Amino acid sequence: MIKTILHQIWNERRQNGWLFVELVAIAIFLWIAIDPLFILFSNKYIHEGYNDDNVYYLEFEVKSNVKEEENAGEVCLNDFEQAVNIVRVLPEIESYSVASSNNFPNSMSTNCPKYAVDSTMNIKGENHSMHVATYDIYDYPASDYFATMQIEGPDGEIMKKAPINNGHGIYVSENLALKAFGTTDVIGKKISYPDEGVTYSVAGMFSTVQTTEYIEPMYLVMHIQDRSEICKYMDKRYIFENYRIFLRLKDGVDVDEFTKRFQAEVAPKLDFKYRKFYSMTAVSSNAEKNANIFGITNRYRVQIILSGFALFCAFLGIMSTYWVRVSDRRMNIGLMRSMGATSNRVLWQFILEGWLIVSVAFAIALPLLMHKVYSMGFSDPLQKFTSMMWQELMLAKNSDYLHNQPMAHFVIVSVMTYLFMLLVAAIGVVIPTRRIVKIQPSEALREE
Repeated sequence: MIKTILHQIWNERRQNGWLFVELVAIAIFLWIAIDPLFILFSNKYIHEGYNDDNVYYLEFEVKSNVKEEENAGEVCLNDFEQAVNIVRVLPEIESYSVASSNNFPNSMSTNCPKYAVDSTMNIKGENHSMHVATYDIYDYPASDYFATMQIEGPDGEIMKKAPINNGHGIYVSENLALKAFGTTDVIGKKISYPDEGVTYSVAGMFSTVQTTEYIEPMYLVMHIQDRSEICKYMDKRYIFENYRIFLRLKDGVDVDEFTKRFQAEVAPKLDFKYRKFYSMTAVSSNAEKNANIFGITNRYRVQIILSGFALFCAFLGIMSTYWVRVSDRRMNIGLMRSMGATSNRVLWQFILEGWLIVSVAFAIALPLLMHKVYSMGFSDPLQKFTSMMWQELMLAKNSDYLHNQPMAHFVIVSVMTYLFMLLVAAIGVVIPTRRIVKIQPSEALREE
């Protein structure tokens, strides 16, 4: 059959020549359309390293101005601790924690001070400090940030606080440990905060956390401190604005019922002199909210629409070309049928012929695509946003992710493009061929 197909392709070399040119152009066009989609979805489905389902934080609103009030700071601090004690004992609460207001995944902003390892950190062959995203967490009675956010340890289980120093200290992400120390055996190693002249011993390492859903994980430090440190650098009067109480509900708790009970029974107890309870917000809602604010959602939509339109155009182009090509060969099909060829044999001959032409055209397109990638790089649909983040954090793209491995990236997108072209070519061949083989050979010959 292959010999017959090659002979047929050669006999129609003039028509097939134009088909080759069209398919080469479509292959390049398709590859460029699929590439950004692969990157977007690859970023989106990076393992998060945490679970914020059923996690909420409390927000308070201003009830009275504290600026001119004497001892207002102490009053606010005491009220905040009272709020913690009220909510932490609720029967629906599995765990709770207290952290700075933006110190959780997908928050509006993150504190990114500079750290160094033993006063130096090797980055790109140079010794200097680097920006690291930092979560400031405060240890209240029975609080546990790792359990509340279900931060994973290196073994995939929920991270545990270190048994020494009441669990207080610096915990580093796995990607930071590998970058800074070149190993995951980091407990007891030193990391310094040059701006304050403070050096900490690493108390533990947790799995890499995707701090923002639509970009690769940043280097991250979690600093668990005693609650007496909570207002060390901030005015106590604004503790309700600067810190959050996080709550994880137990599995099976009806959120709507809990919210109603909270509003009716707990909220009145959170009505203090200067602040009162305002709302309970799901941590998971911040990912979509921030994606909208930063325009990420619109970029996703625009890219998906553009790529979808490109795929649709390619689909129509390939299918219509093959449809017309098969329809024009009714006499050929009639002759094959009159000589005893079965419907399936005719069908498979035309499918294989279509696939062979697609394969040759795609093989011709591959060197052109390689040159494009070599000279211009892969697509970067979030370039403007992520370049800002990488410049600030000096974060090298992680080669563990497929879209950051040039060869694997190129092969995956190429295979996706090739399979799409084969599928469309098959559709363009099967439908008209099935219709024609049902016609009597004499009728097919006469119609031609």
